[in-house]
Amino acid sequence: NSSYLWRLLLLITNTTYLPEEGSTRIYKRTSVKFVHSHNYLTSFTYLQSKNRNTRDGT
Repeated sequence: NSSYLWRLLLLITNTTYLPEEGSTRIYKRTSVKFVHSHNYLTSFTYLQSKNRNTRDGT
């Protein structure tokens, strides 16, 4: 879970540090990428915890 938070932090900082010229276009592109990868990471960690719960149950 800590590695997920670290990757999320890196993604957020990637969208924060922007060049001054044409920043809005680059920001839009990175934010879309950020949202997509964020959804992927949350679903992935959710599946991981779900698998862990079923493994503990058996």
